[in-house]
Amino acid sequence: TDLLAAFRTGRQHKVPYMNGANDYEGGMLGDASLSPAQFDSQLGARRAAVMQAYDPDATLGPDVVRRMVFGDTWLIRPSQAVAANMQTVGLPGYSYVFAYVPKSVQALTHGSWHGGDTNYLFGTLSYRSAAHGAVTPMDEDVSRRYRAFLLHFARTGHPGKAGGPAWQPATKGMMVFTNTGPVFRSDYLANRMKSVGDAIGPHN
Repeated sequence: TDLLAAFRTGRQHKVPYMNGANDYEGGMLGDASLSPAQFDSQLGARRAAVMQAYDPDATLGPDVVRRMVFGDTWLIRPSQAVAANMQTVGLPGYSYVFAYVPKSVQALTHGSWHGGDTNYLFGTLSYRSAAHGAVTPMDEDVSRRYRAFLLHFARTGHPGKAGGPAWQPATKGMMVFTNTGPVFRSDYLANRMKSVGDAIGPHN
């Protein structure tokens, strides 16, 4: 919250800025950060709407939804808000969500956990957990695109189209690295955050 307040009031350095998060950051969540009881009490009357937004087919269950809400409200939403507030110093900021999960483990997880993008970023796919199986052409393609965007940003101050679709500033949305490739989304969290509102986490 303090970081977001600083960016809102223009106290950040005037330099190119990018941030990001994984789409299932809450997968490693313990009860200390957002216990089931806290989840229920903080949402209150919003709980039913949140469950509908996150789990419309009732296949995930409240524990998985709790973890998703934690990641969305404490990492993804604030990340986009921080990057968008680079506009207070006259610069665009960029934000992304890494949501790619190798096909071999898609049935075992509800998204990309914290740090799940590391091997894709550094081009070290051959060193990832053996549970992920052999590296596939799609794994390599996602890694290549991911690195192309970030390297172009490091060199020029903007990610451009280096990894595929045009990456616009965070005031317009976020780049999402999906299981079928990168897609720029203007509404990535819209429906979910409408249901959560200001009940959990820092907000825009």
